[in-house]
Amino acid sequence: MALEIHIDMHEIEEAARNMGAAIDQIPYAMANTLNDAAFNTRRVLVEQTWPESVNVFNRNFLSSVLRVEKATKANLSVSIVESRETTTPLKAHAEGGEKVAKSRFAVPMPSYREGKRTSQGLRRTARAREVIARTPKRALRITQRGIFVGESGKLRLIFTFRSRVRVPADVPFYRDFEDTMSADINAGLLPSLERAMATRHR
Repeated sequence: MALEIHIDMHEIEEAARNMGAAIDQIPYAMANTLNDAAFNTRRVLVEQTWPESVNVFNRNFLSSVLRVEKATKANLSVSIVESRETTTPLKAHAEGGEKVAKSRFAVPMPSYREGKRTSQGLRRTARAREVIARTPKRALRITQRGIFVGESGKLRLIFTFRSRVRVPADVPFYRDFEDTMSADINAGLLPSLERAMATRHR
């Protein structure tokens, strides 16, 4: 996943001229503004977007995965990129996609899921591994089709096996990136131009 923003400089140059900034100050001020915005946006994604959307087990995970590719005066483009491969790529969380099993997934049947879901998915005690562990062998059947449990003298299919499953889009990376970057750029550009004007060699 790469979150990237490019800037159209025409309106910015016009605004800078109106406030008396020299043309050579604009790229420097813009690069600083973009980079400050990107690092703050990365912080928002790590500290707010991710933990508010998924059940976080490793609090250092996203911080270790996301890095900022900074803008320069010559290249006014800044990116927040996924720096290494993960089991479920961040793009799948942002856009949805498919997850392929190394062996197979045990997918709960709709009738079994009722009343057993939390905001983080199926309750731990209702997951396939727990069901297998606590069900007497005489009441348990595991076939190529799935996991059956005996109820009232009949076998009931509660998990079906699949080689791949659909991963829902559950983390608003793109929305929060655009919102935070836009707000920070709008708030930070004028002060950055003023600092550039104050420090420019005359």
